[in-house]
Amino acid sequence: MKLHYHLSERDGRQLASCREVEVEAWGASTVEALEALRRAVREALYSDEAVGPPSRAEALEAIELVAEAPRGQSVDGPGDVLPPRKGGVPTAPT
Repeated sequence: MKLHYHLSERDGRQLASCREVEVEAWGASTVEALEALRRAVREALYSDEAVGPPSRAEALEAIELVAEAPRGQSVDGPGDVLPPRKGGVPTAPT
C-alpha cells in the first residue's frame, strides 16, 4: 500500500503527516517521525474500530510511505504544473 507523507519542522521536532489516512506523528528526527507515522497509519487502518478495514491479506502488506511532491507539482500526473516555456521558465496558462 502506497501512501504519501509530508514533513515539517516545529519547535525543533519533525512532524510527519499523511493526508490519505489523516494521521500525524512526531519524532526527534525524520526517521523517528516516519516510523511513528507508519505505526499511526497501521493503527488507523487495521484497528478493530476502523471503518471498512482492509482484508487480512491487505493487512499483511507493507505500508510504503512516499514523499509528497512539492507544492504546484502533482504526484500522479501533470496536475496544475505549468508547462515550461522557451528557456525552461514556467508560465501561467492564458
